[in-house]
Amino acid sequence: MADIANPHDAFCKYVLGRPEQARAFLSHFLPEEIRAPLDLESLATAPGSFVDPELANHHSDLLFSVTRAEGKQSFIYVLFEHKSMADRKTPLQLLRYMERIWDAHLKDNGRLPLPAILPVVIHQGPPAWPYPPHFGDIVDCPPGHARFVPSFEFHLVDLWRVGDDEMPSEPLLGGALLTMKHIHSPDLSKVIRSHGLHISAIYPLPNGLEFLKTMLRYIFLATPTQRRKAVWTALEQSVTKGEEIVRTIADSLIEEGFDKGMDKGLNLGRAEGMNLGRVEGINLGRVEGINLGRAESAQNFADMIVEVLELRFEAVPQRLRERIHGIGEPGNLNRLRHKLRDADSIEDCERIVSSETPH
Repeated sequence: MADIANPHDAFCKYVLGRPEQARAFLSHFLPEEIRAPLDLESLATAPGSFVDPELANHHSDLLFSVTRAEGKQSFIYVLFEHKSMADRKTPLQLLRYMERIWDAHLKDNGRLPLPAILPVVIHQGPPAWPYPPHFGDIVDCPPGHARFVPSFEFHLVDLWRVGDDEMPSEPLLGGALLTMKHIHSPDLSKVIRSHGLHISAIYPLPNGLEFLKTMLRYIFLATPTQRRKAVWTALEQSVTKGEEIVRTIADSLIEEGFDKGMDKGLNLGRAEGMNLGRVEGINLGRVEGINLGRAESAQNFADMIVEVLELRFEAVPQRLRERIHGIGEPGNLNRLRHKLRDADSIEDCERIVSSETPH
């Protein structure tokens, strides 16, 4: 499930964190001479993230262990750059991350030699990656000193330079990579109409609906608000049962928002309750905290309902917004949300909301 705070990180790990998808990705993008020494059938995910905390909003990483042809172990470290502009410091960041992997290996195994690490960088773009993929490019080294400087390359998969028709043909992986490539593009809705993100091929697969929900949730969370309606319409029109699928995803997003809002409300209620309890008594603290938590949760929930109505029907009249926000109880908003699923027009929405609110 794509996390609201960092949908790029969550979606990348959802897709490539599965060994079968990672294997298909590496088989497609690694040149034969790099693949040849590796038994990709032995590929397995390894625990841990090695990214600097301050770069977590721009980097996602996955570590895999793999057996070489002679039976020894190597690592494949995949770093996903999900910011538009390439960072020339990436080789230095990679070196730090690789050192952390080796440190962890030594703590677990306590012996040399260190296993080889194959670093792979996925660049989302746009624009395309403009820098050479090797460490020496960022070091100002005088003649004769190169042998004293760390020297390594990383394998770059620049999604923005990969043609849409050159993506993997496997629907789940191909659809995911097309989505990652175009998520920042204003032409995303056109891409959906022309390629469909393989949605029609994904839907019938055994795990297709779960994958599709995650992919569409990622699109919803990572797409700017002003482009969501065009994207949602393109999704509805690009596949059979598209409107039904999209409506299901939108509903699950509201459910997720409701749960998060309730949790936030409870936590806020506890904090406010404790603070007020010190001054005015525990009972008053509980009451004030619960009320404050409910109000915050209801506000967030109402916002999400209005946003989904905008996706489905474009304009939401101001009076309808006010009535939805006037429903102060999260439980009542949740009941309203279920009823609004059956609305076919904004007029239906107004009738349903009117029946749920006092005149």
